[in-house]
Amino acid sequence: QIVSDRLLGSLDDSGPESLGPEWLPFATAAVRLTEVLVSVEDSECLRLADPSLYVPAWAHAARPDRVIESVVQSLRRSLIHERGFLVAQALHLSGLEVLRFIATTSRPQAQRMLSMQVPELAVSVLMHEGSHEEVLVRGLQLLNALAPGSPFGGKAIAAAGAADAAVKAAKRYPRSMEVQQESLKILQTCDSLTARLRQLTSR
Repeated sequence: QIVSDRLLGSLDDSGPESLGPEWLPFATAAVRLTEVLVSVEDSECLRLADPSLYVPAWAHAARPDRVIESVVQSLRRSLIHERGFLVAQALHLSGLEVLRFIATTSRPQAQRMLSMQVPELAVSVLMHEGSHEEVLVRGLQLLNALAPGSPFGGKAIAAAGAADAAVKAAKRYPRSMEVQQESLKILQTCDSLTARLRQLTSR
């Protein structure tokens, strides 16, 4: 929470916590630390008969709200407002992973990410010429984590342009098994929606 609050404060260029040109290294360190904190394995889950049902303390109720807000705003600033990078950076890798992990852990938070237009952020990463294989995999994984997060998840990622982004990623890395697998999942989701729409319109 402290890291997220500090990161949010740094995003206001006119505020007292503005860092100016030092923002990027600070944001990178903050988001990478957040990635470690949310993804660390919790031994408490081993006490359950089905460890997959365990929800970590940080994921209960609205606790992840500030984490998600700080990461999403940081990615939006770097990817959309500044557009100053030639290749994907550690900030983007860690930010995408934090969002993916939370989306797979908390369905309500996945729904919240959809309303915050996170699919559009992921697509912007996938479409950027400076995105390398690892960041493409994480962007695709995030989209696939968001799709089942809501009854409208598949529709949201399709509307964001996920199918075109997946095709582009698959063409760029035809020999990457992870890119091919994650791209296929997205295309299957989008194709399923198209088929369903055709059935509805043909009645």
